[in-house]
Amino acid sequence: MNDLILNTAKTKEMVCDFSRSQNITSSVFINGAEIEKVFDFKYLGTFFSEDMRWHSNSDSVYKKIRSQFYAFSKFKSFNPSEDQYFKFVHSLVLPILLYNSEMCFNSCTEEERFMLLKPFERNAFNCDIRSLIDDRIFSTAARYCC
Repeated sequence: MNDLILNTAKTKEMVCDFSRSQNITSSVFINGAEIEKVFDFKYLGTFFSEDMRWHSNSDSVYKKIRSQFYAFSKFKSFNPSEDQYFKFVHSLVLPILLYNSEMCFNSCTEEERFMLLKPFERNAFNCDIRSLIDDRIFSTAARYCC
């Protein structure tokens, strides 16, 4: 009807099964080609895993934050004003941490949260990162509840 053709080379399968006996051994075949099973995948910049933990996503976010802090260290050498400093942090660094924070930040382990917030503490920002994340989560929840 819609003439949809799946590319079996690019199609992946991930099973989220929270039962005690995880005995899924059957394979999925499309037009005789077996679909590859994966344990995690990246969708719109967020890593999802079969156990719905956020280790891969936290590692990815941490690497992105670290790369921005390298740029930030070069930026600081120009002695920016307080306003420029604030704009840099809020436009280039915070969006990386806040992207999908509603979904994954509170689900992370305490070690992962510490890892993600450590670069902010080390660089002594003038804003409370945890309160920004909590405000973001609250505003998103309020938008969908009302």
